[in-house]
Amino acid sequence: MAHANRAIDQMETAWKSLCQQWEKTSQVWRDQRAREFEKQHWEPLTREVPALLQEMRQMAQVMRKALRNVP
Repeated sequence: MAHANRAIDQMETAWKSLCQQWEKTSQVWRDQRAREFEKQHWEPLTREVPALLQEMRQMAQVMRKALRNVP
């Protein structure tokens, strides 16, 4: 179970780092290609990754509960 929690923590850390990097990048990359990238790639990620992390946390919680019920 510790492996699952560690994986979730690592993914959350990586996501936060990517968000910070995008913030820096978007300050200097301001052309049409940047807007296309943001709309086609970045915006979907900002919805999907947090939702995925939440689902992973819930799954880990269910797994912990299941393991407590195993003799």
